[in-house]
Amino acid sequence: MWLWTWLTTNHEVANALAAIFSALTALFALVVSIAGLWSQRRHDILAARPIPEVTVADYENSLRIKLRNNGVGPMILKSVSVKRRGVQETRDSVVDWMPEISRPWTNFSTALAGRSLAPNGACRYLS
Repeated sequence: MWLWTWLTTNHEVANALAAIFSALTALFALVVSIAGLWSQRRHDILAARPIPEVTVADYENSLRIKLRNNGVGPMILKSVSVKRRGVQETRDSVVDWMPEISRPWTNFSTALAGRSLAPNGACRYLS
């Protein structure tokens, strides 16, 4: 009861406190909305990412390397990089990484830079 009595006798202080709390509430709402927008933007970027998958098959007569995009965003291929013994090297195609063999390489994609894969499981045979 003492608080009610004090507030009714000090109108100006009560109005000032109400204005301060109103401003603090508005500031808190602004901070929360900015954090929400930042979180939504981050989510949108991550949700549209490609998810690459490389599958390899070693058959009796042939080898197959397949690149799939299991994500929901398009995947743009820039280069083929391999890290061996702590050193990363980049070449234009997967066949450039293959050793010399007695059989010719057929049915493969050369110069992968700039090519794209559509989302949701699209695949490209690399060799």
